[in-house]
Amino acid sequence: QRSALPFHGKGDMAMYKVIVVDDDYPVLETLADMIDWQQAGCQLQGLFENGLAALQATQGDLPDIVITDIGMPKMNGIELVRKLKVLKPDVRTIIVTCHDEFAFAKQALQLNVHEYLLKETLDPDDLNRLLLKISEELDAERRESEHVDRLQKLTQRHSMLLRQQFIRQFLQVPLLDPEAWAVEAK
Repeated sequence: QRSALPFHGKGDMAMYKVIVVDDDYPVLETLADMIDWQQAGCQLQGLFENGLAALQATQGDLPDIVITDIGMPKMNGIELVRKLKVLKPDVRTIIVTCHDEFAFAKQALQLNVHEYLLKETLDPDDLNRLLLKISEELDAERRESEHVDRLQKLTQRHSMLLRQQFIRQFLQVPLLDPEAWAVEAK
């Protein structure tokens, strides 16, 4: 396992934690070195040689994005993704593998894997663009969630003010028409 130092993002763009999982150490190093992490809005959280090591190391601090191989000892990439999705359903996953068999691709599709790439045809620029795209999607989701939270708080505040106004009016104006009062109370 190798951990990267945290990056500090540009502007308000969040830095998303990424783990890379592959049992072939040269592939791990190549993937780690070929990605411009900061440009992609990401921070390399760690490199792991199998799914079990990745899962154990990230239990307390789950990644936002996983780049994983499929065929590995102890725990394969499909099982790793399945377990991470239970812990963090919105985790994004990129499979980078030598396996072009339909069975693996089908399992990946069932887990909503973001991308399924073959190592033989992997272009570093494509992987960088893909990570940037995922970061932008996560940024948009975060902004949308913050907007919804603000609207909910505003609605709660507005509702409270209406109740206060009704109570003040009730205390200041005598009860002349019980039916009108009942409608307003609702």
